[in-house]
Amino acid sequence: MRLQCLVGFAFCVFLSGCDDSLFMKKLVPPQDETIARKYVEMLRRGEIDEIQRQLDASAAQSDDREKLVQLSGMFPAEGPESSKVVGVRLYHNKEYSTSEITLEYQLRDRWLLAKVVTKKKGEDSSLLGIKVTQTADSLENLNRFSLLGKSAVQYLILAAAISSILFTFYVFLLCARTELGRMKWLWLLIVLVGVGRLSVNWVTGEWAFTPVAIQIPCATAARPLYGPWTIAGSFPIGALLFLNHRWKMKITGELIPPRVPSSK
Repeated sequence: MRLQCLVGFAFCVFLSGCDDSLFMKKLVPPQDETIARKYVEMLRRGEIDEIQRQLDASAAQSDDREKLVQLSGMFPAEGPESSKVVGVRLYHNKEYSTSEITLEYQLRDRWLLAKVVTKKKGEDSSLLGIKVTQTADSLENLNRFSLLGKSAVQYLILAAAISSILFTFYVFLLCARTELGRMKWLWLLIVLVGVGRLSVNWVTGEWAFTPVAIQIPCATAARPLYGPWTIAGSFPIGALLFLNHRWKMKITGELIPPRVPSSK
């Protein structure tokens, strides 16, 4: 019971995560964020001509003006209630660098995601593209981990992942208490190994199976900043191998039972 409580507590703490905004601030160059916000503000104010003048020649198309006018119409006259960076991609080479900044805007009656891609070559900066999409809620709420309203496949993969990690943790503690000599540290590592990978996107329900895969530990729950959780589990082959090895030690008499402290 103590083991299950500890694993359950650790799993809940892991899922709760940390504040995404703190990590995002460390990842996003302030200058790139300022430039991205400038283009979105120009779009909101309807400064289409100015945006087109700053559009990179390699990205210009004949219907740019029509698209920009359509995107500008998605913003109301009043300013947003709040905004923050929810995505970043940076690319650098010897000739130029590009940045893709995604900003989330909370308006009075809706949410908007504005993705701005810019190019910098030397001291010159230009716009490669801008895209605006509407969402039903903030990404933080849309991608929040919840057990409600999920499919049978999602529950099944979650249960398999939790069962796998609980079983592996139990065998890991059993291995730690077993006299194995110099091989103990190697076995402790082997116990954590899982093969194959069954994963599911916890928001969309999309699942995938990779038969040729090695995973340490045998179950994971991970997500990008402001993104959806991906739950993945593997077959705990390492734990089973150790149990088989321990059984052979017991048969041959090599297994030394753990010492029990005597009570005085």
